[in-house]
Amino acid sequence: MSVAEVQFEHYRAPNTLGVQETAPRLSWKIKEQRSTFSQRGYEVKLTVLHSSLATRHSTISQLVPWPFDDSLQSRQRVSVSIRAWDDQGESTSWSEPVELEIGLLKRSNWVCEQIAAPWAGLTKGPDCEQLFRKQFHIDPCVGNPLVKARLYITSQGVYEAEINGIRVGDHFMAPGWTSYAGRIQYQTYDVLTLLKSGQDNCIGVRVAEGWFSGRLGFRGGHRDTWGSVNALLMQLELTFQDGAVKTVATDQSWMVTRGPIRLAEIYDGEKYDATLEVPL
Repeated sequence: MSVAEVQFEHYRAPNTLGVQETAPRLSWKIKEQRSTFSQRGYEVKLTVLHSSLATRHSTISQLVPWPFDDSLQSRQRVSVSIRAWDDQGESTSWSEPVELEIGLLKRSNWVCEQIAAPWAGLTKGPDCEQLFRKQFHIDPCVGNPLVKARLYITSQGVYEAEINGIRVGDHFMAPGWTSYAGRIQYQTYDVLTLLKSGQDNCIGVRVAEGWFSGRLGFRGGHRDTWGSVNALLMQLELTFQDGAVKTVATDQSWMVTRGPIRLAEIYDGEKYDATLEVPL
């Protein structure tokens, strides 16, 4: 018997980056169990810099409360393994370690500025996409390589990001619909393999209207449901072996231009003008 499919809230491997819970509930399944198996308890092993073990007597295996006293912090990365036992005292093997990384939990963790094109929100009709671009250099250092790179990104509108010409992630219409009056969703990406140490790197992001300001509804619908200015909020954190962190964040130094997508609407589709293509 074995424990499998360990997940944290609704996050499951390999998508456990950017978890927004300081004490995420755990769920798991028992594989290859006997027909008479009935869970009576479980143990959770948490590894950060050292291992902690929590033992509980319980039959539940869905949305199990976080068993440790200390809450997780922004950017913290931990590893969790679980095993369970039955009323006969027979235990499963330990599950394979599942890594979990916490996202940015506080507004103060965000050091970037919200940026928008100077023409954003000036038209009464559909607005074309905005293409944002920033070039940066990663200095090579012998014995101190880049070991971690996290991209935290969101937008008022929908976005798609590229680093060195390669698309980041597989999301479509990110960051997704939300009630912008009270919150905004964001995504976390591991982009280490997209970067080039000792060279110039370039990040490009296209932002279009989406649910934020695009036309919604039928019989003509209405525009600017949540606002008229589509904007980008993003920071790339580069961590080196010695613990030093370099941050590339949105600010007024970013370049922006109009893109070839002249219309990008939830209900009205897309209009693309290839004569206006600009490399990100």
